Amino acid sequence: MAKELRRRQGMPVDLTRKILDCAYELQRQLFESGEVASELLHSAVGALTELATTLRVQGDTRAALEAAERARDIASVLTARAPHNARRQHDLAVSYERIGDIQMTDGRREQALESCRMNLAIMEKLAAVIQATSSGGADCRPVSERSHLRRRRPVEPRRRSPLSATV
Repeated sequence: MAKELRRRQGMPVDLTRKILDCAYELQRQLFESGEVASELLHSAVGALTELATTLRVQGDTRAALEAAERARDIASVLTARAPHNARRQHDLAVSYERIGDIQMTDGRREQALESCRMNLAIMEKLAAVIQATSSGGADCRPVSERSHLRRRRPVEPRRRSPLSATV
C-alpha cells in the first residue's frame, strides 16, 4: 500500500500519512495479539520497509527510521527462527539497507555506514551460499549467450525498402 500511495501524483502527504498510520496501527495490534505465522511476519517486513521508504520520501525521517527498525527487528526474529532461509536473510539485509538510507538522509553518516556494513555482510554470506550450492557455479552470462535460451533460428535483420532511402 505504501508503494502505491508513494507513486500517486498529487496525493496529499497528510492523507497518505493518515492512511499509512491506520494500516500500521492495525498491523501492530495484530502482532501484539499473540503468536503470528512466519509468512505474515514476512509480509509485515515488506510492508514496513515500503512504509519506511514512503516516510523518508515525505521527509519524516524519524517515523521512517522507526518503521525500518521495526522491519529489521521482525526480520531478525524470522532469521533466528530459520537461519538458513535465504529469503529471511535477504529481508534482514534489505532492512539494514533501508535504515542506512534513512540515516544518510538524516545526516548520520557513521551510523549509515555501519548499517550498510551490516547489509553487505549478510549479502556476502548469501552470495557465498548461492555460489557454493549452484552446480558448477551460477550462469552469469547474458541471456543472449546462453545456448539453451537462444531462439531456435536467428532473426534476420529487416531489409530496408528502396523507398526508405529516399524518405
